[in-house]
Amino acid sequence: MRADFRGLPEQNHPMLCERLRRALADPGETMTLGLRIKEIIVSGSMAVVRLTWTATVKGTDGKPRTEDEQGLDVFARQADGAWKIVRYMAYPE
Repeated sequence: MRADFRGLPEQNHPMLCERLRRALADPGETMTLGLRIKEIIVSGSMAVVRLTWTATVKGTDGKPRTEDEQGLDVFARQADGAWKIVRYMAYPE
């Protein structure tokens, strides 16, 4: 898997896992994720989803911070028929 975020170098699966571990490491913060799907295009064994991710983080001060990211996720159908994200791009609004 490869991922692109504005302002960061291209990331791979281990890098994304570490980024997520760091984001979840602070027990004083809570994070809620939501998404709005804008469009799904399927062609054979590939699919593209255009969406907006919304992350709301509440810190120890109790004040929520919300950030929206435009995203484009590319899926590939696996041999067992399941779909797997193989590439995604996310950019803050």
